Order: sequence, then structure tokens, then C-alpha cells
Amino acid sequence: MNIQPQTDGQSYEYTTFPRAFVTYAWFKPLLVALLTAVFTLMIVGITLLIGLLWLGDPGLMGEVMGNSSSPYYYSGPGLLMAAGGVAGFLPALALAERIVRGRPFSSYSSSRGGWNWAAFVKCFVLAAIVFGAELVAMAFAMPDAGADGINKFTIIGAVICIVVVPLQAAAEEYIYRGLLMQAIGSWTKLPALAVVLSAIIFGISHSRYEVLGITAVSIQGLGFAFLAWYSRGLEASSAAHAANNLSVFIFSGLGLGSGGSGGIETVLISSGVMLLYCACIVLLDRKFNWFTSQGDGVTAFNEKYGSKAA
Repeated sequence: MNIQPQTDGQSYEYTTFPRAFVTYAWFKPLLVALLTAVFTLMIVGITLLIGLLWLGDPGLMGEVMGNSSSPYYYSGPGLLMAAGGVAGFLPALALAERIVRGRPFSSYSSSRGGWNWAAFVKCFVLAAIVFGAELVAMAFAMPDAGADGINKFTIIGAVICIVVVPLQAAAEEYIYRGLLMQAIGSWTKLPALAVVLSAIIFGISHSRYEVLGITAVSIQGLGFAFLAWYSRGLEASSAAHAANNLSVFIFSGLGLGSGGSGGIETVLISSGVMLLYCACIVLLDRKFNWFTSQGDGVTAFNEKYGSKAA
């Protein structure tokens, strides 16, 4: 089966898309990355301060940070600090790009003319079914030792989970598939290399996991990168990332386990599920043309900034 992206009229390949803008320069992604890191650290500091005020006791910070078994995690403060800080990448990247002005922020969303909500909703429904079914099946087939059946959520904790976790997932997509993969693609003009390298870096960045965990995340990252390349945007990968993370957080918060034992069988199952989701996206797009172009925005941007670039 041909898995090349479908095109309609003027079309740009996603990983090399930054080169379509007259203001492109090889060093600008590095400036954007630096500014994004600075702004993200500021946002992380704010979320930590809010979490500290919420807890009311500095001594609890060590217990809550990165410890999903803490009673303060799913009640709100822990989730806010853990997921909220990562979600901060999104406004940080938008602000950094606005300062550098290498290209419009919409070019991170897609090379089809920005974010397509209709495509995202369709992909999210599919992803919720696929990744939710994976956790249900694994809960029965490979019971988690940490599954105690106790609901750890409070109402506000559940709201934070539902709102912030998808933003966290989207922020990671904009950083790893938007900023990083497009930077590699624009430098090398080799989409396949951009896809593979971004997936490897995505896996290595989750260094808190053991080798099998990093392997599983890298394979998942490869699926996300493929989806971004195939669909020429981040809707499909963000939907999968959000559905996967939400499923894990919800199952863990409800005391149903976190999905598998962490052994080789978990890696194989998660990889198979990722492959299934990617195949479904390709087949459904071939049949219903989910990822239609909305106008790429290149002409308008180049006309506005062309004289300045010259």
C-alpha cells in the first residue's frame, strides 16, 4: 500500500516546511529552542510555586514530585506540577517564535494551513478507542502489582487531569515533532532522517525509565513522527499522545494499574498498538481524506516579510 501523504493542490512536505519561508535561516531553530527553554523554566517555576502554596508545606514537595503514589498527586498539586510544567512548552514555543520571527507559529501545527480541529477530533476518538482498549486488555492479561482499586482522584484533580494532560501531550508534539523534527528536516532535507532522529531523541529524553521503557517510548515516538510526516501536521500524533497519556493517568488514578509489567511483552504490545493506530489513520485518510489543506500561509507570510528578509 502506498503510504505517501495525500496532497491537494500546492503542498509542502512537513519536515522541511520551514525552508518555504523567506525568513528561514539555519540558526533560527536554535534561537527558538534557547528562548523556549528559558520561558519554559519560568513557567515551571510558576507551577512549582502554585503547587507549593497549594500543599502548604515545603517538606511535601519531595514526596509529591514524580511520585504518583502520593495522595497529593491525583488530588491536584502533583498533577499540576508534573504535567503543567511540560504543558508550559506550548506557550513558551509560541512566544519564542514570535520573538525570532523565523516563520509563523501555525507552520509548527501543519504544512496544510495550521491546526485542523475536525481532523484532531476524529483522530482523538480513534486513539481513545485503541489506546483505552490496550490498557483494559493489559489490566486483565497482565495485572499490575500496583493496582489496588482505590480511587485517588478528587474532583479538582480529575479536572486538572482532563485539561492539563492533553496540553502536556500536545506541547511535547510541538517540541519533538514540530521544533525538533522540522529543524532536522530543514537542515538535512532528509525527511526519513528527521523522523528517526527525533524519535530516538524523544526516547532518550525519557531517561527516568529503564532500557525497555526508553525503547518503548522511542518506538512510540517513531509512530508519532511518522504520523506527523504522513498527515503533514500534528493533529494525529497529538491525538494519539493525548489519548495514551490520559488513559495511563486515569487508569493509575483509579487504582487500575498503569498498563503492563514493563517487560518485553509490554514493549511488544505497545508497539503493536501504535502500529495499529498508524495503519487505521492511513486507511481512514485514504478513504475519507481527513487531512485536507486549508491554505499553507506561505504566500501571505512571504509577501509580508519578504522585503525585510531581503
